[in-house]
Amino acid sequence: MSKAISRVVLAVVVIVVIIAVVGAAIALTHKSTTITPSASSSSLITSATTTPVTLTLVTFSDPANEWMQYAASVFEAQHPGVTIKIVSFSFSQYLTNEITSLKTGSSTYDIVGFTSTSALSLIS
Repeated sequence: MSKAISRVVLAVVVIVVIIAVVGAAIALTHKSTTITPSASSSSLITSATTTPVTLTLVTFSDPANEWMQYAASVFEAQHPGVTIKIVSFSFSQYLTNEITSLKTGSSTYDIVGFTSTSALSLIS
């Protein structure tokens, strides 16, 4: 019994080492790609960011809402001229209001916060 367990452990160790070596080889030989925007795309980016934009995000109230507020403030700091307005509902009210409006195509929000529960309800 002990020899069988030792062989299994040895096989697992060998497999892990092989995977680690292959992963290291891929990481060391992978070439990173740098994309430089062309003059035309740069002017599009510049002109698009000079007009103030407000994006409305709808989500449900829970402890993660504080994280969304923080993430929005970081995004706004990195993207001057963009404001994120967060609208939150209780979870049950969120599901009733927003999922229904998404199914009917009448949503007035730019960004919708999803959970596995709310995403699955769109499929049915």
